[in-house]
Amino acid sequence: MASGEPSRRGRRVKRTGQQPPSTSTTTTQDFDSLHFPFPDMARRFHTSFMGKPVTPSYYTDIDDFADITICGRTIRDILGPWEVALSIEENIYDNLVRVFYSNMELSTTRKDRVVTHVGGVPIEFDDAELSRIIGTTYKGLALYTARKELDFNDFRHVDAVRNICRRRDLSDDLCSLSFRSQLLPFQVRILHIILQHMVTPRQGHSDEVTRLDVGLLDSLIRRRRVNLSYTIIRHMLSAPAVTNRSLPYGSIITKILRHFHVPMTEPVYTETRKLGREIISGIAFHRKHGEWVKTPSSRNEDTLVAPEDDRVLNDVFSEDQLPDFRLGARPQAPRRAAAAQSQVEEPAEPDEPPIPEAPPVSEGFVQQLLGEVRTISERQRQLQSQFKAFQIQQQQILAGQHQIMAGQHQILAGQQRILSALGFPPSESSSQLP
Repeated sequence: MASGEPSRRGRRVKRTGQQPPSTSTTTTQDFDSLHFPFPDMARRFHTSFMGKPVTPSYYTDIDDFADITICGRTIRDILGPWEVALSIEENIYDNLVRVFYSNMELSTTRKDRVVTHVGGVPIEFDDAELSRIIGTTYKGLALYTARKELDFNDFRHVDAVRNICRRRDLSDDLCSLSFRSQLLPFQVRILHIILQHMVTPRQGHSDEVTRLDVGLLDSLIRRRRVNLSYTIIRHMLSAPAVTNRSLPYGSIITKILRHFHVPMTEPVYTETRKLGREIISGIAFHRKHGEWVKTPSSRNEDTLVAPEDDRVLNDVFSEDQLPDFRLGARPQAPRRAAAAQSQVEEPAEPDEPPIPEAPPVSEGFVQQLLGEVRTISERQRQLQSQFKAFQIQQQQILAGQHQIMAGQHQILAGQQRILSALGFPPSESSSQLP
């Protein structure tokens, strides 16, 4: 389980996992005839979607995080406009989720509308309709990206990284690199965990801060209104196109199916899990004397506590307490004092300049160097293999040339014998065979 990932809620879960299609008649034929009007659609479902996992769904009570403050606002205040959507607690019908995505119409031009059908019921909604279904507003920024940096008014990716990391001193080059959530301050990291489990759910890479995560976190902290429904729809539309991606929003899809009066005939379902305060202890923090502190002997050395201020950016942390953001590496431990004041260092000889102290090397930097060495070694082996193949090819060419010259020699010798038989004296050129 990744750091910060919540544990399964202590309620009984009915038959989970990848089950064969099951309806009230428990036959595959009835299941297919109910959901797929054409045989090729049923084949596509069983071939491409039946084996896909469904991402676990979560709900939360944002009051659980009312004591965690970012820039003068609590997480409860930051997520307040999304409270109803984040508290959806519906059972997840895995097979119906798979049918929902399998029958989805994908278009390169229509990126804000979902069109599909489940159980013979047509389903079509845009961000405005989805907002009414999940209880939020569709007004605000339409944010979504898979890999590229977001581009909208008054937004710069590098400034957003500085903001969510609570650091003014990060260079543009460093802010352009990918990094892990452990490098976010504690308060922002809690917000990131909520987003990546509920707003853009995914399985695996749970500690990765994507470019979309950066845009969402920065917008929430800066009080920009975000169109949650648009982000959900775009994330839905991207799921079927990737073969190894799990299918998200199981709980929200159940809410959508109920809205369109789809018969819920599936007996197999999974319960939604709660995302609560256990994620705080999951990243090794606890509250002591009114302050957030790290749990002793934890391996969570890299996550810092952001100062309780109301500024968007800050430079409160002293330089020797900052994480090492080079190449997204794990941060260095704070540098200790060079020596106690009571110890007197011997002065260096006049003719020998003092040797400067070597800069500390982070674990991530060492791993990068080792990776580069391995890459160079592999490249060297490839070049050696290519050179050997080139030598063999040259030898084959030379052997072919020798065969051609031998053939020419035989032709000239035959011509000489023919001329001799006809009584012609051999010419000087023909007598000097190569």
